[in-house]
Amino acid sequence: MRKLDNKAFIIETIILIFNLVYFFFITGFDAKIKNIIIIIYLIMLFALSILFFGYKKDNNFDREQAIKIELLVFIFFFFVYFLLGLIVGFSKTKFSINLDEMLNGIIPLFIIVLLEELIRYILFKSLYKNKKHIIFITILMIVFN
Repeated sequence: MRKLDNKAFIIETIILIFNLVYFFFITGFDAKIKNIIIIIYLIMLFALSILFFGYKKDNNFDREQAIKIELLVFIFFFFVYFLLGLIVGFSKTKFSINLDEMLNGIIPLFIIVLLEELIRYILFKSLYKNKKHIIFITILMIVFN
């Protein structure tokens, strides 16, 4: 158990250091550069999490039900997004109607969210018995978001 605590502490320290570096130095960068830095950081954190804890498959999980829920949330999000676009005006949003601009905004966001959720899954599956690590990692990930 001590070895698991040391690995969790290393991951927590890396997340904390990146949060501080991001807050003090990276926030002033261009959005594309910030996205690239975040994606590289998350890929390295994901690889380190796999190296430390491995990927534990959850056999108690109802995959079909989860896919239905995620699909409904996805549809609801885009419904609200486009409804707000109709009300507020699409040209006033951060993303333009141009397909290239939408893809430059959506693809990095999708990759970031996917990597964050994979990292959370690995860490929480490995550290489910140690509540203090789960609480601290949750706080750090909230601050990161």
